[in-house]
Amino acid sequence: MNVIITLLPVLILVVLYVLEFDTGHVQYVDVRICESEIYSMDEIEEAVSALKCYFFLNMPGSELRALTYEEEESTPQYIVFISDYVERYHYDGTEENNKERHRRWTMIPDSKTGKWRVRHSVCP
Repeated sequence: MNVIITLLPVLILVVLYVLEFDTGHVQYVDVRICESEIYSMDEIEEAVSALKCYFFLNMPGSELRALTYEEEESTPQYIVFISDYVERYHYDGTEENNKERHRRWTMIPDSKTGKWRVRHSVCP
């Protein structure tokens, strides 16, 4: 039992270290949403949450800085966002590069659940 108590803090530190490089960071995102004629604020905010979750799980070593809703490019079928983010580390977490990037995200509602999901993203 004492061995478990002794090793638990070390295990927690190892897990936190691995998560630092294997997830995207979305804590301090400047979200810019304007009034929309197509979507309600709740719908846009749900899409923002889904996009943040996607970024967290699929953009390791990157930090999402800003997310802007693009009313002019959005349609009743999909929502478009432009993001600013920084690639802090290479995919393997070994080298810091801090490259600033922009990405265009297209979000669509899932046909079964109606929840927003990333359809595709491209670097403009």
